[in-house]
Amino acid sequence: MNRSSPGSPHGAGGREGAPDNQAVGTIARIYGSTLFEEAESVMEGCDGAEDAVQDFYVFLLESRGVYPLGPPREWMLAMVRIIASKRRWERDKRG
Repeated sequence: MNRSSPGSPHGAGGREGAPDNQAVGTIARIYGSTLFEEAESVMEGCDGAEDAVQDFYVFLLESRGVYPLGPPREWMLAMVRIIASKRRWERDKRG
């Protein structure tokens, strides 16, 4: 059964779990500042928080992750923390 339809949280093309552009745009409008603040706290105020949040949006669009059942806000914040931590580690490694 194909549960996908335009605007469906399952995305276009029938890929379950793959959000469409509209869904990611809605996430950005509703949670964008919260996600940025989370990334900024991990980055310790240095540049890169915006890039970490953008990486999260790309992650959603490319459907590289599986959303576990549970509170979506906490999952999104955790994913942004992971991405920001990786960026910070890479930045610190470069010196």
